[in-house]
Amino acid sequence: TEILSLEDQYENLEVHFIHGKWFHASEPVSTALDLSAARCQCEFQFQTHTDMFPMRKDFLRHWLRHCSPEQPVVGYEISPRGHVDGVLRGLWRGMVGHTCTMLHMPTIDNAKIIWKLLYGHQHYGLDHTTDTEVPFNLQLRDAGITPHFLGHDINFKRQQDEWIDHVRSYPSSKMYDNNYHEQAKSWMAE
Repeated sequence: TEILSLEDQYENLEVHFIHGKWFHASEPVSTALDLSAARCQCEFQFQTHTDMFPMRKDFLRHWLRHCSPEQPVVGYEISPRGHVDGVLRGLWRGMVGHTCTMLHMPTIDNAKIIWKLLYGHQHYGLDHTTDTEVPFNLQLRDAGITPHFLGHDINFKRQQDEWIDHVRSYPSSKMYDNNYHEQAKSWMAE
């Protein structure tokens, strides 16, 4: 209710909740990204993680300077996927994540690019347990769109650079690594 009350305080804010029975931990994320794209009424959309904090006041202005119809995807390259099996182990290079991403929405909409995980299974033969970013990035490649990277994600660490302070995987770390979660919890407190 506290988050919903923010809609009453800010004229241009919408709050949406999505719940369901998910077949993979990435599915609610991809669903939320697709919902945000469907609701976007702006030329540009910024996507981020709940554990990522901008470090500069000119952060969004800087991202916008790099994003355009000619360069419609700007962000961080996804982290190395050496910890996974199968096609993704080598496929991840050159893929943008949703940690810190600016999209030119008319270009993305015109190319009909979506985040839906099931799309990756149906159109690319990917396993249902693929990462959130893969179907989206394969569609970018099919459309001839190469992301412009302003940084590179890392795994299982606190990532600090000129632009971001990202406590990687904090929300999900309690599910898969209690030791890392304890460390990430102290970073979040900072």
